[in-house]
Amino acid sequence: MENLKNKNYLCIPEVAREIIKDQVQKRGSALPWANKEEYAQMMWQESVRSYQETVENNTGGKYLFR
Repeated sequence: MENLKNKNYLCIPEVAREIIKDQVQKRGSALPWANKEEYAQMMWQESVRSYQETVENNTGGKYLFR
């Protein structure tokens, strides 16, 4: 990913890792091993939000979503 960033690609962090990190920290249940449905819903919402935010704030670029 670093090589692509160096070539001016905008690399978007993976939302799954952030969700898991946040849920573990908060002792939440939206985890793939605890509540798959809640986790999937959160993944969907955060993925759409991340995509929309990227497109709105970075016109004309190359995007890579992890």
